[in-house]
Amino acid sequence: MKYTYSSEWVHSLESKKQWEYYWHQQKLLENNITKNDNILEVGVGSGFTTNYLLNKGFDVKTIDIDANKNPDIVENIVTAQSIFYNYNVLLAFNIFEHIPYSEFLEVIEKLNESRVSKIFLGLPIFKKIILQFYFSFILLKPIDIHIYKKRKKLSANHFWELAYKDFHLNKIIEDLNKRGFQCKENIKYLNQQYLYFNNKNNNK
Repeated sequence: MKYTYSSEWVHSLESKKQWEYYWHQQKLLENNITKNDNILEVGVGSGFTTNYLLNKGFDVKTIDIDANKNPDIVENIVTAQSIFYNYNVLLAFNIFEHIPYSEFLEVIEKLNESRVSKIFLGLPIFKKIILQFYFSFILLKPIDIHIYKKRKKLSANHFWELAYKDFHLNKIIEDLNKRGFQCKENIKYLNQQYLYFNNKNNNK
C-alpha cells in the first residue's frame, strides 16, 4: 500500500478555521483524560495538540510515518505491533482517513488487544460549507448557521470520509463497538466530527 503525506504545510500559519478545530479537539479531551494517562498522538501535524497538552502537564508522545515532522516514534501505525502496549490513550485527529478503511479497523483491533482504554478521533465530513452566518447577541447565546453541499470528490490523499458513500457516523460507531470500543461522546463542528471511545473492558 502506498501512503502519501507531506510536512511542508506545518511551516505555515494555519487558517482561523483550523484553530477553531484545535479548540474543539481540546474540548473533547477536557475532563476525559487525566495526568495519570499515557497518551500517544498519531500524526504530529503542526504539533499544536501535543505541545498544548505537554504545557498542561500531560504525558504525551507522538508517532508518525513521516520523519520530517520529528515525532518521538517514526513508525507506520498500520504495521506497528507492540508500541500500543505502552499507552492507554490514543489521539488521532484527521489521520485515519489517510489509510484504507479496512486498515483503520485493523488498527482498532490492535488497540483493543493492547492496553488502550480511550480513543479520540477527528474525522472529516464529505461536504463543503458554502455559506456561514454568525449572529452575536448581548444577552443571548450566539447563533451559528451553516449551509452545506456535498463535494464532488474526496480530499487529496484521503481514502474515505464521513458521509462519503456508506461511511456514515453510525457505521463507524458500530464498527468500533464490534471491536470493543463504545462511543461515549461526539462533537460535530463545521465539516469535522470528533469522537471519544472507551474500551468496553474496564480492566484495560
